[in-house]
Amino acid sequence: MVDSSHFHRSMSYYRGRQCSAQWKAFLGPLFTELAASSGVESMLDFFHHLGERMAGDLPIAEQDTLEGLERSINEHWASMDWGWCQFSAQGDVISIVHGAWPQIPCEQPALAVNSIAAVLAGAYECWLREQGGGSVNVMVLRAEWNQPLELCYGC
Repeated sequence: MVDSSHFHRSMSYYRGRQCSAQWKAFLGPLFTELAASSGVESMLDFFHHLGERMAGDLPIAEQDTLEGLERSINEHWASMDWGWCQFSAQGDVISIVHGAWPQIPCEQPALAVNSIAAVLAGAYECWLREQGGGSVNVMVLRAEWNQPLELCYGC
């Protein structure tokens, strides 16, 4: 079931932003061709690495609270038109919801969704590691078209 607050937050975000046409025309075929030439697993590893690099180029100042970290990361996402994130913690586990992510038309929508999810997982891993989180991985729990992505740090 879709959380209506996530849906409304995403729709509000989309009304003010969009992925530009030249990137849509390029990225859809890129996902398809990379998967065909290198395999899906290698492609997702590549996009995960790109997410780490992207986050490394967008440093986050040390944050004392999870709310501060969420706010700082959301500032980066907003500046890039990459949507929004919401964090929640239980013990050592951080659940991450990422909505309004760039939805790129692709012959195989699952390739686009999983590619963007891999980029985001890499970015969140980098930022959380830089905050002192160690070498814990971010896992993609749910990646579906037109839905917020669900990731988990420490699962």
